[in-house]
Amino acid sequence: RLALFAEHLTGQGRVGDEPCLETALLGTALPRRRIDQRIANVIERIRQDPASLVTADDCAADCGLSASRFIHLFTSECGMPFRSFRTWKRARSLLNAVDSGATLTQIALDLGYSDSAYFSNSIRYFTGLRPRDILAGSRALVVDRR
Repeated sequence: RLALFAEHLTGQGRVGDEPCLETALLGTALPRRRIDQRIANVIERIRQDPASLVTADDCAADCGLSASRFIHLFTSECGMPFRSFRTWKRARSLLNAVDSGATLTQIALDLGYSDSAYFSNSIRYFTGLRPRDILAGSRALVVDRR
């Protein structure tokens, strides 16, 4: 199964047949978790713009909940606190900039970090790697933005 999936990824597979990794490895797709639609909307908002400094209060108001109820619901639905999730998504968005040619300072500011030290510490916390090592290791990487 893994060999067939690798063959498909290298472009030798059938066009239009997009298998997911779990189907390729397990033979079937795993059931999707149902997430409260209000929380799903917040997740999508953060995914669309991870650099925004949206607060729990803003999201709670959008969901029609109190801030404390929103934070509790978010944690129970996602398995992690809202601030940790938002910070993780922002740090992860570095991957979208690996082929931009921008400096680390430019990337840090574009991602909404107040300074390069905070950016570097945050990236290192979540990935275990320094941002410059990530960029250096990604020079030949081609990012598919489908």
